[in-house]
Formats: sequence, structure tokens, C-alpha cells
Amino acid sequence: MTGWFIDAFKGNFKDGKEEGVWEYYHENGQLRSKGQLTDGVQSGYWEWFDEDGKLTKKGTFENGELNEE
Repeated sequence: MTGWFIDAFKGNFKDGKEEGVWEYYHENGQLRSKGQLTDGVQSGYWEWFDEDGKLTKKGTFENGELNEE
């Protein structure tokens, strides 16, 4: 089916919320982002990549806010 894509992701749940390291992927299978989730909220270090796998952004979430490096 063309025109439809469901985000691919990999991670764990705890008590129904995302927990631990999560990875999200572009439609072409390349890693889109990777980072920590705690109780379903972004926390700790994260990285973002373009569709060719090139690192485009990185930073750390503290108190729900991103501090880019």
C-alpha cells in the first residue's frame, strides 16, 4: 500500500508507559532518533538523524526541556 506509513519504533513499556531506551526509524529503515524515556517522557541523552543516517542534532532532556549540544 503506497502513501501509508506507520512509524517504526523499538522500546519497552512499564505500567503502560514507554520506559528505557527507545529507537524510532524513518520510512526507509534508517534510525531517526534514539534516547531515553521515563514514564513516557523524554529524558536524558537523545540523538536525531536524517534519512541518510547522518547525525543532525543531539542533546539532553532535563525537566522536560531539551538542552541541545
